[in-house]
Amino acid sequence: MAYYGKCIETVIKLLDQVKPEKDSPEQFLEAAATSLQTLSPQEQAFIMEVLSGCLEYRKLLTIVVDAFYVRDGRLCLWADYSLFEVICYLATFQLEELGFQLFCSIVKSQPVHKVCKFLGFLFNPLNLGSWIKDEWSLIYETTHVKEQWIDPLMRWQPEVQELLNQLQGALTNQPPLPKTKAKVTEPKEFNLTAPRPHAIPVPEPVPVVAKTRPVPRSTYRPPKEQRLLETTKRYNRRKAEELLLRASVEEMRCARPRPQGEPPVEDSKKKLRLRFPPRILKAPKLTFYRPNDDSPVKLNTAAILREGALYQRQVERELQRVDKLTDGAGDLSEFLKWQRKTRAKDLEEQLATGECRRLQGKLSREEAVLARRQVVQENKQKADQKKEEVTGRPGWLGPGLAVPVVAAPRHFLLKPPESRMDVLAGASLPVSLLVGLAAAQMRQEPAGPRGPAVAPSP
Repeated sequence: MAYYGKCIETVIKLLDQVKPEKDSPEQFLEAAATSLQTLSPQEQAFIMEVLSGCLEYRKLLTIVVDAFYVRDGRLCLWADYSLFEVICYLATFQLEELGFQLFCSIVKSQPVHKVCKFLGFLFNPLNLGSWIKDEWSLIYETTHVKEQWIDPLMRWQPEVQELLNQLQGALTNQPPLPKTKAKVTEPKEFNLTAPRPHAIPVPEPVPVVAKTRPVPRSTYRPPKEQRLLETTKRYNRRKAEELLLRASVEEMRCARPRPQGEPPVEDSKKKLRLRFPPRILKAPKLTFYRPNDDSPVKLNTAAILREGALYQRQVERELQRVDKLTDGAGDLSEFLKWQRKTRAKDLEEQLATGECRRLQGKLSREEAVLARRQVVQENKQKADQKKEEVTGRPGWLGPGLAVPVVAAPRHFLLKPPESRMDVLAGASLPVSLLVGLAAAQMRQEPAGPRGPAVAPSP
């Protein structure tokens, strides 16, 4: 049993290494044969036969194993896929050749609960007679499938069912594993090494320190250089004060004229004067003389050389001008003179043109002002004429007073003028109506010795 179990495990490992997309069956079998050289010839033959059969009928085996994982083996691991392929191959194609006893020993060498579940699914008559037969018939002929594979499986179905019942009974009758009581941990003391006593260190010898020199006295005294500097400062200050006093006494002595005939003062008298307080005398104003411009100036070597170089350049320039004139070149002085005159003339013309434009602008402005005034005057005259026409109309009594003209009745107009006025005076009529009737009477009366009626002026 252990012999076949080891061979089946080897086949399963080799099937797990197969990659159908990359490896061809022939090359894989050759590589597997070379890797099995260490085994015995009988083991090599059994392993190679099972491996080649699984590769040859891989499509048929895949159909059954995939259906098993979908239906009854949903809780099985995918790592056992190759195991189920090997069991399916042995049960379908090698059961007649191996014999039932050898097949039982191979089955018992594998995990019992996994093999029982798969064999129960494979040897189920409903599965064999229905979909397994139909799926295999799509790859091979139906008669070949039925005669060579389905019918033998149906014949071995009772024996396999008894084997499965036996294995399941053994699983159920197997006593449970006794629970071993866990050992209680017994604490042990730590095996610690005893500490060694520390050695007393040897005291180090005290070093002998050399005797120090005392601090010099000059450390707490001011330095000699500082005293010398202070002495020098006092001397310089005293000397500066003496010079200042002497300068104050002898101030502006160089500018103060000395009277004629006065003998020079001796040194002894000067010393006596210094003893008395100085008296500042007002010195006369200084007189500065302007040097004569006609006086000759002495030139140094550099000035003489500069004047000589300037004269030489002027001579060379004049000689070049003469050479050009002899060669036929014109004198530029006349051209420059003509150019200056032309530019001056153009400038005068431009100024005259600008002034003319300015005057024309002024004239046009004055003409516009006069035209505006004339238009205003004409408008005013037209307005006056309109006013005169309006004042000559009947019923006009003045500015803002216009009385409507009322037609007098016929019987009123047939009366003499004196009787008309009496009627108007005695009638109780509105003022506006009375004025209108009076105006109508005046229009009806012929012109008498008094002349025509004149309209009142506005």
